[in-house]
Amino acid sequence: MRMAMEDLGVTFIKLGQILSTRPDLLAVEYIEQFSRLQDAVPPFSYEEVSRIIRQELGSPAEGLFKTFEIKPLASASVGQVHTATLHDGTKVVVKVQRPGIDALVEKDLEVLATLARFASRRTEFGANYDIEGWVEEFAFTLRNELDYRREGQNADRIRRNFGEDPRIHVPAVYWEYSTGKVLTMEEISGIKISDSASLSRAGLDLSLVARNYAHIFLTMAYDHGFFHADPHPGNFFVLPNEVIGLIDYGMVGRLDENLRLSLLRILMAMARKDTERLVDEFLALGIARKAPRRDMFRRDIDHFIQLFYDRPLKEIAAAQAFNELVSIARRHRLQLPSDLIIYFKVIAMYEGVGVQLDPDFRLMEFAEPYFKRFWLKSHSLREQARRIREAMQELTELGFEIPRHTRKMFGQMERGELAFTSRFEGLEEILAEFQRAANRVAISILAAALIVGVGLLMLVYHPPGWVKISGWFFAILFGIAVLFSLGLLLSIWRTGRIRKQ
Repeated sequence: MRMAMEDLGVTFIKLGQILSTRPDLLAVEYIEQFSRLQDAVPPFSYEEVSRIIRQELGSPAEGLFKTFEIKPLASASVGQVHTATLHDGTKVVVKVQRPGIDALVEKDLEVLATLARFASRRTEFGANYDIEGWVEEFAFTLRNELDYRREGQNADRIRRNFGEDPRIHVPAVYWEYSTGKVLTMEEISGIKISDSASLSRAGLDLSLVARNYAHIFLTMAYDHGFFHADPHPGNFFVLPNEVIGLIDYGMVGRLDENLRLSLLRILMAMARKDTERLVDEFLALGIARKAPRRDMFRRDIDHFIQLFYDRPLKEIAAAQAFNELVSIARRHRLQLPSDLIIYFKVIAMYEGVGVQLDPDFRLMEFAEPYFKRFWLKSHSLREQARRIREAMQELTELGFEIPRHTRKMFGQMERGELAFTSRFEGLEEILAEFQRAANRVAISILAAALIVGVGLLMLVYHPPGWVKISGWFFAILFGIAVLFSLGLLLSIWRTGRIRKQ
């Protein structure tokens, strides 16, 4: 499957990379393989680069930049990056989109939409999960990634969010040299955060680097609700004074206030060993076509709590805890919000890099003050007053709308246009069982009627030549009756096996 995705090109490579973040949808074997997907492809020619820059910016690269490196710094399936220098001497990187990639992606997305519709209607997996909705969300994400203006806006937003925080450096975006297919940003020169040996030789404090690295993520997630969602080590560089330089803003995640509060309630329920609260929070978060059995779900959550029972926060690995929760969600066919799954994966990556830098680093312990600060802020008097004010505004608007909607409803009732429908949950299996029972009765009656009817027919019906064909006629009809009977017995046997399982 992974090799086929690599052959199919950029859209399916991106699909596999996104699926590698969804352990709630796929088995671990697929997750491991899709995590190995690479979109490195041969670079396209400098003539094409020059043509796209001239088409997008109105001038050739030689006129826009003081210097422009012909050989790309990096090449991927969506685009490639060149180093350049502005006329004032500023060093920049220029990302240029691969020609024709947008049209190819649109065709591939049409194919994926068709496959999603087929899966939703014809497969058990598609029936249990909102595959069509998931593919639509993926298409939205990929189209945004193809628009380099979005990436520049993401960088600007993160820079504004952090303000004067000295622990992070977000490269400047040069909008006069940027469009939807060309993006020019400040060049970041530093040491890769995963290169511990080089960091040590440079005299940098690895423990402080790990803390600054974690601070950036926790601040983005809990203070801003908007975080960099592609935190592999190649996107982080360590600058002098343990400052973290961050690049590649094409993929971001969002945690709204309700989702952040749900995460904190989950952590609090884990700390208190409150199984019922944890069950309620997860059922409120998840999306399920079919409601899971609460008793089985509660049992698995209780086992999960026992796994971390009486362990201090500093001894709990965030990645392990969240992976266990995601496994439970998958087992009960509970589809979690995509931003939440991305958040879980990002936590695992941050924790892994932090431990690599400092073996004593524990993300959960380091994050505790951030959790407390967000909790206190969300429950402050000012925040409560804001929520009350918003609720009052909504109630006021609703009060003005009720008479109009009531008048409309009564008008529909008078014209006979208003219909009421009711749906009972949990009756599908019972009705299916009745249907199977009725089918078996019908097959039994038909098989018996064939056997009895053939016997009577042979006694009373003797047309010319009947003696020659009567044996064959009886054998064929008897064989059909036997097949009906065997089918009935096989259906009963299968039902018994399913019930035993």
